[in-house]
Amino acid sequence: MTLNFPKSLFFSCLLLVAFTPLKAQQKNYRVNFGLFGNFPERYFNPNISKYNGKNAGMGIHLHPQKIINNRHSIGLNLEYALVQESFQTDAIDAYNIVSVSPTYHYFIGKRAFKPFVGGGIGLVHVAYNKPDLNLSLRPIIGMTYKNYLNMSLEFTKLALKVRYNPRVIGPFDDYYFCFKTSISIGVK
Repeated sequence: MTLNFPKSLFFSCLLLVAFTPLKAQQKNYRVNFGLFGNFPERYFNPNISKYNGKNAGMGIHLHPQKIINNRHSIGLNLEYALVQESFQTDAIDAYNIVSVSPTYHYFIGKRAFKPFVGGGIGLVHVAYNKPDLNLSLRPIIGMTYKNYLNMSLEFTKLALKVRYNPRVIGPFDDYYFCFKTSISIGVK
């Protein structure tokens, strides 16, 4: 299974444009949902072959959020990710990862386009691997347009090393770095 990050990014942006007319009026409680694409490790490590898609992948996320004021928000990020193993043979597999992470965002500025920084600490489950539950640290930087359209770069690092069976699946470096796009609907 080879994942093509530019194609995933294109479809994520297309999703945002398609759902922009559905924006609701400004609300303090919002639900963000969208797609993300993971960058392969070879983008950051020149020693990895250009054909190795290790740590590449894609996923979906749901992020209920409370806008406290024009500077602060808290939320709960629910996410499913497919993260590719290290290339070994023609039979490439992916890790199935489910995570739940409370998050905090600090918005910079008061314009329509607002950058933000934030983070979260959460629980992660990597299917069919040990440990069953893992802690994660998630720094976030991004930009929002009127709290309706969001784009962010997020780095998810697992606290404990994933123990995998090398006869079944190749290694993965206990992290993924992704580009997220989402739309946000006001609910209250």
